[in-house]
Amino acid sequence: IQTEDYDGGLPSAQKVSMLFESCKGKGVENAAVGIHCKAGFGRSVILACLLAIDRFNLRGEALLGWVRLIRPGSITHDSQERLLCSMRGRNDLAKQLERMAGGEAVAVDDDDPKATKTCCGIQ
Repeated sequence: IQTEDYDGGLPSAQKVSMLFESCKGKGVENAAVGIHCKAGFGRSVILACLLAIDRFNLRGEALLGWVRLIRPGSITHDSQERLLCSMRGRNDLAKQLERMAGGEAVAVDDDDPKATKTCCGIQ
């Protein structure tokens, strides 16, 4: 699934859906999935994190911390961090993908003190 080259940002909802669809059926639900980066702008890491959230119902903040430990510098844009921090699991992912498919920006809770900041001060 190729994504457009640009400085950071998020893969489109369409690309995320394409990834999810390619990982369903044909006996690959429990198989390993390889995702390779092209330009190093964080989109591959976001796709991998979103797939992990979908498959294992993980929290985005936990994945953000894990990614920063194993691959420092791989989250390159505030929108990537905000997206992961907005995910408390599979249900939040589904809602966020609906918003993104409708052209809306990444939604964060306005009552959340992290809404205007990054969710992790150490990068």
